[in-house]
Amino acid sequence: MRPTKYHIMTLLLLAQFLACIPLFAQVKVQVVSQEISKSIDWQPGMSLWINAEHAEIHCTSHKANTVVMNLTITSKHEVKSTAESDIKKMKWLNETKGSKIFIRNYIELAKNETQPESAIKFIYHIQVPENCPVNIQNYFGKIMATNLHSTLQINSEFSMIDLKDVSGGKKLTTLYGNITASSIKGETTIESNRSDIDLVGFEGKLKINATLAQIRLSEMKPLSNIDLVAEKSEVYIKVHDLNRFAWQIEYFNCEVNIPENMKPEYSWNKKKEIKAVFNPGNNDPLININLNTGSLNIEQP
Repeated sequence: MRPTKYHIMTLLLLAQFLACIPLFAQVKVQVVSQEISKSIDWQPGMSLWINAEHAEIHCTSHKANTVVMNLTITSKHEVKSTAESDIKKMKWLNETKGSKIFIRNYIELAKNETQPESAIKFIYHIQVPENCPVNIQNYFGKIMATNLHSTLQINSEFSMIDLKDVSGGKKLTTLYGNITASSIKGETTIESNRSDIDLVGFEGKLKINATLAQIRLSEMKPLSNIDLVAEKSEVYIKVHDLNRFAWQIEYFNCEVNIPENMKPEYSWNKKKEIKAVFNPGNNDPLININLNTGSLNIEQP
């Protein structure tokens, strides 16, 4: 049946009504904030431990023997009185026990108080001495670490991790939180679940254990050893000179794409896993890959 003028007019009116809905639905969000600054004495041998949630954490180093914290707490809600009430439920704590400096945030409810309705965020800007080890736990937020040169441990869930110019021992554990890093040195261990990994320009020992990830490694320094174990993942490696490394690759149920001039020796075991070895028998750094289900892509830029 051909559309009548009545049907066309109805559709036009409906389209105009739907287009106007966002205009009526817009509600001004009220923002309430609180700012705190704290300087904590530090001595060699002390470490910083941060336990946070709904937090955006920026951590870097400075020359002084102090841990400096600038914290902003924000509460967002359509009703200003609700935002004001909820921000009072947000608490933070700093204490020093022995050689450990603790910073954490939490929710504190009085009797019969309800959970906050507002969107809450804690924004930390922290400076630590250059030789201060840092341990961070965060849930539902972001972690950005720059210019750190002591040990760094991160345990996060639903939190993005970004590292720049970080050296020393590093252990990163993440669930649903992508990792990006550039210019990192030292020994790095990554345990990831449902989190992508993108590392650019690293030097030292790298150990990755990942499930359900997209892993990208590029601009590797000549003195880099890699031990990568992944499952149900896509792996992309860019390397300028294949012969700078010894390669040992084991894979099962994978699509593999390698440069034409990379001609490994292949073997199979009883589990139908394929083993590929390239440039063995020398003292070059080792790239060891074990991939179960997914894809491996090695490129020469």
